[in-house]
Amino acid sequence: MIAPYDLEAWERHGSSSRYVRHLRTLFSSSVLASVLGPALFSVGVVAVLALYDALRLASWPTLTSTVGGLGPLSLTSSALSLLLVFRTNSSYQRFVDARVLWGHLVNRSRHLVRVSLAYIPGQAARKAAIQRWVVAFAHCVRLHQRAPRQATPEALARVLTPDELTMLAASGHRPNLCLNVLSAIVAASIPDRSDALRVDEDLRSLGDTLGGTERIYKTPIPVSYTRHTSRILLMWLVFMPIALYTEIKLYALLVSPVLVLVLFGIDAIGVELEEPFALLPLSTMCDCIEEQTGEMLALDGSIKSKVDAIQ
Repeated sequence: MIAPYDLEAWERHGSSSRYVRHLRTLFSSSVLASVLGPALFSVGVVAVLALYDALRLASWPTLTSTVGGLGPLSLTSSALSLLLVFRTNSSYQRFVDARVLWGHLVNRSRHLVRVSLAYIPGQAARKAAIQRWVVAFAHCVRLHQRAPRQATPEALARVLTPDELTMLAASGHRPNLCLNVLSAIVAASIPDRSDALRVDEDLRSLGDTLGGTERIYKTPIPVSYTRHTSRILLMWLVFMPIALYTEIKLYALLVSPVLVLVLFGIDAIGVELEEPFALLPLSTMCDCIEEQTGEMLALDGSIKSKVDAIQ
């Protein structure tokens, strides 16, 4: 999961020491772990070829005459590059879209609480209810794809009342229930219809954000493209160590896994980015909404007093 960055993190991110730091953490890399199997396979193929060469009788065919060197791999390298570039670019765009949607959710949640506090006259209990259900909505969206039936007591028990938590747990689509409750509170609490409609715009925007997250999660990059990329990579995995061994012999033991790390690592990054909600710090964003809207609610009375005191 990607942790939120601050000034210190950005300075560290751009420091020239990042090269040494990233090399030092190579063996704890998730990308390396995902391509370790193919890398070991390529080393095993080279080892088998070396054993064949060592035991080969004069009547057995040589590998050079059988395989033909790096020519076939060179001819297909441009196609493989295009496949990987398109794969990673498309996945990264999904990651960006998901981050924009969640940024929109954070902003609209704060705005909804702010205008509700301004437009609802008195009625502290209903203002508090709006803040609670806004936070609950964020947590429910976070869990909607991964654990839609999870009661999340640790996340929501501190936010909702027991009765509200029971009602939420019985719902089949929990984010929608949160929006329905918020709509009902707004309609019952804001007497001016035009003001209520302005607040409802925020609710509609939150609903659109929910739909956007569902679109990303439920619609992957066309699977035919993913399958074709995987098949081409597997063909490379089989023939690349053989071709390398015919050219550089035992040096292929070093070069082959490096090439596997480069090519299969790019594909692994693309697959990882394709499902961005596993990477984004959604819990931190939900905590941010809870903390900031809670502060708005706590300061509402004192702000109103200051405003009333202005002559």
